[in-house]
Amino acid sequence: MLAREKQEAIKESFSGWIYDDIERRNNLVDIYNRKFNRIKLREYDGSNLFLPNMNNTIKLRPHQKNAIARILYSKDNSLLAHCVGAGKTFEMIAGCMELRRLGIAKKPLIVVPNHLVEDWGYKKGFSKG
Repeated sequence: MLAREKQEAIKESFSGWIYDDIERRNNLVDIYNRKFNRIKLREYDGSNLFLPNMNNTIKLRPHQKNAIARILYSKDNSLLAHCVGAGKTFEMIAGCMELRRLGIAKKPLIVVPNHLVEDWGYKKGFSKG
């Protein structure tokens, strides 16, 4: 028990020490960022996409076209982690339609939670045919 108390005391002392000096804090932040924050997520540009099989009444937003580009250019899988209501369903449907049209995939697989299966049935009017 005494060792844990000492450990907590050391943690508290260190936390106080590290934030006391602004220059030291900024220096440590810079070191951390140089060593660990080196990954920049790739950005996809879907502005040039032509989706011939899509229903003309549906207009995709720029971030949705970018997500479709991500699906097309990614190898084997894609994760779309937008917020609720951002249009992920249309992105995935359009992405799968394009994968099939371009011959990249024969049977794209989409995994969704059980409670969203009905939403997918609702989106049937997405394509022209």
